[in-house]
Amino acid sequence: MHGTEDEQAAGGANLLRTHWLREVRAEIVRRTTWNGFLGSIALPVLALLFFYGFVINVRLSLGRWPHFGEPVSAWLNHYDAAVRRVVGLLFMSILPVLILAIGCLIFRRWRHVGIYFVCYVLAVGAVFGVACLAPGSFLNWFLD
Repeated sequence: MHGTEDEQAAGGANLLRTHWLREVRAEIVRRTTWNGFLGSIALPVLALLFFYGFVINVRLSLGRWPHFGEPVSAWLNHYDAAVRRVVGLLFMSILPVLILAIGCLIFRRWRHVGIYFVCYVLAVGAVFGVACLAPGSFLNWFLD
């Protein structure tokens, strides 16, 4: 009447697949909180503030933007090393966090936690993008 048995079976498979996705989305939305979102982006935002604190300190201590290869004071060297460690840790955390996000989607009880991991990765990407907005001469010096 309304198609062959194969077409009806395929329609049932699509309905099952759509139902599963709706269930996952509803479960994630139902159990997420604003505190979870804020907690997931807190570390990248703090790292961004730390980086731009370094940018401001270099500008104020030199009175201008540094030139390529220019040395700075000893305390700024320590601050520079700390900023480089924080940026490196943020970059190195992306892959394990993505693996955890995929793992959370597999287990029904942990599905709502996976969205926080995804938010963390997106926040890290946004932090790297915003960090690239620092003045060009500073970035040339910093990435030296």
